[in-house]
Amino acid sequence: MSRKTRWILFYSAVIIFFVLSYVMVVYALGYKYDVTSWEFVRTGSFRLVVNARAKVYVNNSLAGETSFLGDTYAKGRLLPRTYAVRLEREGYHLWEKNITIAAGYFADFPKIMLVPIELPTEPVASSSFGFPMPDSNIRVTKGKSLAFDQHTVSIEWLDDTDFQPFHRAGDFETVFGVPTVIDDVQWYRDREHLLVATNGKLYFYEIDARGGINKYELTTLEGPFVYSEDDNAVYKTDGNQVVRFKI
Repeated sequence: MSRKTRWILFYSAVIIFFVLSYVMVVYALGYKYDVTSWEFVRTGSFRLVVNARAKVYVNNSLAGETSFLGDTYAKGRLLPRTYAVRLEREGYHLWEKNITIAAGYFADFPKIMLVPIELPTEPVASSSFGFPMPDSNIRVTKGKSLAFDQHTVSIEWLDDTDFQPFHRAGDFETVFGVPTVIDDVQWYRDREHLLVATNGKLYFYEIDARGGINKYELTTLEGPFVYSEDDNAVYKTDGNQVVRFKI
């Protein structure tokens, strides 16, 4: 091997060493090469905390499952993009969001509720049972107050929140609207979901509007309903009796 060849090999090795070292440092700092912008960009991540174990799909591809302990799922080193994320569990409604990942940021969804499709009812009383009828369209709960009119539901935060989406006391937001007339709205026990009666049906709504709001039809209604936090059950009339179902 000639001296010139040895020098070429030596300098090539030095260049490769520095290039690989640079790539490793950039990777360790949370950067990733983006082929669409032809540059290294800082990545982001997201976490899902769910009430039940479920499969996780990202952009329609199976990405994994929520963990056995805590029913959580986290995914990191994501390029700044909007990702279609879906949770699936047999016998439950789908949960779907378009999660936007910003460079260097962590998107957290700590209050996800998967709701069963089938909610069996059981009789509890005769139809003579009386339902309380609030005379106001305002519902105050711990840290929040909601108000509804014929077509919209708005929330005012009374305290600062310590989880995403962050709110400060005094924040006010119209979280969603419906085309039909709203008859009643009641807080679910986690204070992050609502029970909404409209057009003879009862719906379960989330209030986290990031990436779209999930809603599920729970049941039909013949009149008013009552939600009980104590047993996590909805009470409603069904013919000549009062029935309940647990969520």
